[in-house]
Amino acid sequence: MSSLNVCLVCLTTLAVTTLVLLSKPESQLRNVAKAALKFMVALLLLLLTVSPIDVLPDALFPIGFADDVVYLMGVVASIKSGLREFKSRRQIEKE
Repeated sequence: MSSLNVCLVCLTTLAVTTLVLLSKPESQLRNVAKAALKFMVALLLLLLTVSPIDVLPDALFPIGFADDVVYLMGVVASIKSGLREFKSRRQIEKE
């Protein structure tokens, strides 16, 4: 077997194991992944805010910044939700 095949088998096994652990409701990995996903969404929205690609062009002055405001509101909401998830997981771990 070539080294590429070995790597492919190992990565497939890791991916399947991760998906199985994520599918179990009581899995710690699932709880961590949910919080991490919320922070990744916040990062993506933040990148969209500073990106030159806009849904509404900024040349339309008052309306043009509306999509940026919506992205920033999404960033704040996603971070708050991720922190809430993180704090609740910490509370459960202490008990």
